[in-house]
Amino acid sequence: MTLLAFLSFCIISSAVYVVNDISDCEKDSYHPVKKFRPIAAGKISKLQGCVYCLILMISSFILSYTVSVPFLCVIAIYLILQMLYSFILKNIVLLDVIIIAFGFVLRAIGGAIAIKLPFTSWLVMCIFSLCLFMGFCKRMNELMVLGKSKSSMHRKTLLEYSPQLLSHLISVSAGIAIVTFMLYSLSDRAVNQFGTSALIYTVPVVIYCIFRFAALSMTPGSTGQSEMLTGDIPLMTGVMIWVIMAVLIVIKGRELSDWYGSFYI
Repeated sequence: MTLLAFLSFCIISSAVYVVNDISDCEKDSYHPVKKFRPIAAGKISKLQGCVYCLILMISSFILSYTVSVPFLCVIAIYLILQMLYSFILKNIVLLDVIIIAFGFVLRAIGGAIAIKLPFTSWLVMCIFSLCLFMGFCKRMNELMVLGKSKSSMHRKTLLEYSPQLLSHLISVSAGIAIVTFMLYSLSDRAVNQFGTSALIYTVPVVIYCIFRFAALSMTPGSTGQSEMLTGDIPLMTGVMIWVIMAVLIVIKGRELSDWYGSFYI
């Protein structure tokens, strides 16, 4: 069920990206990287893109129904929300980034529903705040890469985003993401679930990764979030350290609690 749910979201996300590329093919021509996308570069026609999109949507719905009807509903809500984003909401300042962040929340909720596990407000808030931060970083990076003159031709909302505003929004959303994760790490749910409060000790790594990502987003040489995540060795190292620490806490939480608890005896 996990694999089917994962494939369903990959496929429906691909369909959404095709729709977005069709609607933005002219604007993407002003971006140094996006101009090489198949539709923007003229390698695939808009009609072919529509056919691919339809095939992807149908495939995702079939897989989603195989998982469960509630999961299919999440997929449908995600698709509707992203369609609204592609044609309307992406032109509304602030709401454009909020919708992107909420899309990732829906993916997490869909995953929980697929494996029949309850999801909590902590899951929603941690993912939403982190993706909100990353969304504003993406807007900042677009301004850095394109400059003010070309950025508005690529994305309408960039005309209203300024570096000063985005710096403020990045700072606020980063602070919310860090504080939310800290509160979750010390919450009764996390302590009871993992058998330890050791998750709080991963916060310095989280802070480093968030600050590093923010710094990279303000660097003109970076051309996208995937390049930031996979092309920066310090950031990747920080992410891997956090993953290793988190896995140890999840698997050996109670043993870790007994171990470092012995120092207080």
